[in-house]
Amino acid sequence: MTTQDHTTGHPLQITRAPRRVRVAVNVGAALCSLLYRRRPNAALSLASVIGRAAAAFHLPVDPARVAALLREPLGPAHKAIARDMARNHHRHAILARMIDLHGIAPLAPAVRWTGLELLVNMRNAGTPAIIAVTHLGPSKAILAAFHQAGLPLLFVGRARHEMKLPAGLRVLGFHGSQEARALWLKAGLDHLKRGGMLGLAIDGAHGSAGDEPGILGTGFRLRRGVALIHRLSSAPVVPVSAHWDEDGRHISVAAEAPLPLPTPNLHGRAVEAAMQQATHRWLEAHIRKHPGELRLEKVLRDFRD
Repeated sequence: MTTQDHTTGHPLQITRAPRRVRVAVNVGAALCSLLYRRRPNAALSLASVIGRAAAAFHLPVDPARVAALLREPLGPAHKAIARDMARNHHRHAILARMIDLHGIAPLAPAVRWTGLELLVNMRNAGTPAIIAVTHLGPSKAILAAFHQAGLPLLFVGRARHEMKLPAGLRVLGFHGSQEARALWLKAGLDHLKRGGMLGLAIDGAHGSAGDEPGILGTGFRLRRGVALIHRLSSAPVVPVSAHWDEDGRHISVAAEAPLPLPTPNLHGRAVEAAMQQATHRWLEAHIRKHPGELRLEKVLRDFRD
């Protein structure tokens, strides 16, 4: 028996897995954690098998609702997307547990980079960069990818994300009073002035939302942080995303070309608005390219009408 989660206003309306499925996934997660430190590829492979089996027993999303979210006529592909969402939901949970227990560093050998040369060239030239990430897909692997490549990164996020980070990776917590937020803003801008790379999530439950329409017609809006930092620093915005490889043993991390800069005749908040629109377009395109990576726990928490 499944129970309806509180996503009534959202096209996906997720149902919870039966208890026997949740217990089996938890047991599998414990086995994956035992493998993770020495054999990360084997741990990811086992997590993929567990996720696929759990999705076969319980599909938490109706394919018709996937089609509605993507504004497409219902077809066979939407059942496959719903199955991918379910499988990835369990893989994300297992990956999060492994990282919480053992940190980011063991994951690095299981990460494959695309676009790494762009970031290396920017670093060698002393060019600052705002690394815009999304919570879609196995996003914590982005930190492992920067560690693997030897690229220092200051990431603005919740304090709990300081999960046994290796040298070169730091988290700048943004919780607290207005004074505390002003301090992290100054620290981030100073880091960019020194030619560093500053990572921020463009989505999530924290921070203030922009004024643009919701993503794919939902009530979910981008956070203002990336566009605000761009307005104040003029640093280029480089989208970096993560998704599961088809082999189930690796995670691919891709750095894309910097988002188009606002036209020179824009100033002040108009610059911020233009960058927010560019980020909005990129994220919608990314979701359409990798719909199966849409994390169901993020839908529950962030995609509210």
